[in-house]
Amino acid sequence: MNRIVKSLMNGGGIAIATVLAGMAMVKVFTAHRVAQQLAISEGYLAKYQPQVTSLTGNQINQLLQTMDLGTTERPTDDHGQQSAVATALADYFDGVIHLEAGPLPRLPSPITQHLGQEADRLNQLQKLLQTQPSWAFDTVAMVTPEDGSGASDGPNYGGIMALHSRLLAQSILAYQANDRSGQDSAFNAAMNLTRSMVAHPSLMAQVLATSLVKAEIAVARHTNLALAETDYGPPLIEAATLDTHLWYTRSINTFRKKPLAALSSIGYQYILALPFADFLVLTQTNEQTLHNSFYQQLTPTSFCTVNGDNLPQSYGTNPYAIPLTAFQSTVTNALSMELNTLVTEAKRTHGETGRWPTVLASTDSKVCAPRTWHYGVAGEGITITFDGTLPWWDEQEPPMALSYTITAGEMVVAGENALPKKDASIGQERPKEKNTVNKNSVPKGTKAP
Repeated sequence: MNRIVKSLMNGGGIAIATVLAGMAMVKVFTAHRVAQQLAISEGYLAKYQPQVTSLTGNQINQLLQTMDLGTTERPTDDHGQQSAVATALADYFDGVIHLEAGPLPRLPSPITQHLGQEADRLNQLQKLLQTQPSWAFDTVAMVTPEDGSGASDGPNYGGIMALHSRLLAQSILAYQANDRSGQDSAFNAAMNLTRSMVAHPSLMAQVLATSLVKAEIAVARHTNLALAETDYGPPLIEAATLDTHLWYTRSINTFRKKPLAALSSIGYQYILALPFADFLVLTQTNEQTLHNSFYQQLTPTSFCTVNGDNLPQSYGTNPYAIPLTAFQSTVTNALSMELNTLVTEAKRTHGETGRWPTVLASTDSKVCAPRTWHYGVAGEGITITFDGTLPWWDEQEPPMALSYTITAGEMVVAGENALPKKDASIGQERPKEKNTVNKNSVPKGTKAP
């Protein structure tokens, strides 16, 4: 009997020793892989120098607070009149981006009343936005477990979105009152706000920019502003890539200093997960390698075919959900801009000759080749429609209109307002604000120059 017990104990000891040896090998291999990937991620993050909110940015934030436009503005919030205005603006611009023919509807009374009440502050904001503001961003703070407050020192995304819609509404109101100067001022202020998001390194800023650009393009089409075509794809890819490096570096830093908290944050129970921590860290590292490979191969021209089926499958939560939506919005925005270019060409020809062009210079889509645009003249009007499909396009609930109809009667009624402007200031880069630093805006751990 004693021999049997000893034999079992010896066998169990060998099994335990084998498991421990295996775990030790995994630990060594994991440490090597993590060191390799962490060096890549930290090297990537090192490209981004800390930046602080500019003086103009701080002034904009202060004015937004006086307008009760803080970090967010939701129609369901109990803000009384502000809630009604937010709902009216959201509904109005959703209608504008889906509008397939003019003219633009009049702004609802809650919006016009609000614009009148806030006219002084909105005009101050327009003046401030003659230059492009900049917003705080600090990768060091964002990957430090003890701090991690870098994100909270960045842009007031909700306030920026709320201000942008009000500036576009001011532009529409001025257009409908034949105030071309007021239209330009408000629209360019909105565009500089958008440019400040495009210039910000964060993924959230790029996601917001796709939404702001969508509204700008639609408003420009209906108010006859000729925008300069801009490729928003590269900064979006850059921001999505940066976001994965931030996520990975912070995860590893947190695990090293607070392993139990790190495991809990990804949904694992402390005691059960701790023996398998090295496997989980190795999984995260392999995911990061997958992310890097995916984004390195991605180009704006491939956005037309990117959908949930051809994204890499990731362990646990899917980090591609937000970028996927933004990639698709970038495509639809670029197609919407192509539509604007064709509409502008047709209107200018009609304005100069009194007739619609027989054909347009080019109806090939540069965004989603080999797809094309269909241009047709019917009676006194024309219709321009995107002649193609996208793998993720919902025909029942399209994200925006990719068709536009214009009549000669509409051109006559609109008069000069029907002719797209050739003002070079519209859609062109405005000067960025010099890096004037307010000491109060300096992120933690950063000295003001």
